[in-house]
Amino acid sequence: MRASQSARLDALQRVQTFLDQNADAVGTVNKSTSRTTLDATVKALLQAAADQAAAETEMTARTKQKNTFRDELRLH
Repeated sequence: MRASQSARLDALQRVQTFLDQNADAVGTVNKSTSRTTLDATVKALLQAAADQAAAETEMTARTKQKNTFRDELRLH
């Protein structure tokens, strides 16, 4: 996840925290469809970030494996 994407996700999570901590002041906003959409969006973004991190780890592992196989093929 890029720094700008991470900053946006962090901002959305801070909005969630603010809405949770100030439930009395914001009234019915926490029960609105906008809040439900916000929660679903943050959840989806967190899942996408986790998937992206897993893919990067897998990519690194596969590249190392490819290089090992290439060296083995070349030397043996």
